[in-house]
Amino acid sequence: MLCASSCTAVQPECPREWFEPQIGVFSHEQGQAGVVNDASGFAVNGGYDFNADVVRASLEFGLAWSENEVVGDNVDHDITRWSAGFRLTTRFQDAPLGAYLRGGWFWRDDYAQDSTIALDDFWGAYAGAGLEWWYLPWATLGPFVTVWHGYEDDFQETFVGLSARFYIGSYDDDAYP
Repeated sequence: MLCASSCTAVQPECPREWFEPQIGVFSHEQGQAGVVNDASGFAVNGGYDFNADVVRASLEFGLAWSENEVVGDNVDHDITRWSAGFRLTTRFQDAPLGAYLRGGWFWRDDYAQDSTIALDDFWGAYAGAGLEWWYLPWATLGPFVTVWHGYEDDFQETFVGLSARFYIGSYDDDAYP
């Protein structure tokens, strides 16, 4: 059976693998070569929980994408962010609510065919937080915010939206109420 439990105690049979689609808006605080307009976008993250305690430590990998207009350019820019980092997640006692903090590094790639303004690719760091509502024993839904900060041009953008996280794997049906 493919499903998981929202375990709050140490239980080795709890699934530890998860994936998380996100949708939202990328808001640019500072541009590089041109002024980048805000844009809707999406991300897909996946990870592995190192433990099954009340506070879970996870390794996460992600891919985020948006299509942005750059003021003064006649084509849209496809911006892709590849990320790797860590996450701490907790579930509040006796409530179907939780929260998480995340952070790590990313590579930002800007692609625009026939562009008159070249935006550079660069490395950076990200940090974020979110709330989770456990609407199923193996699935959450909630708001999030992630700030992406580039090392080279002092570029910064904020990704705000809604995420859904799903634990995957099998477990013993009799082990959970």
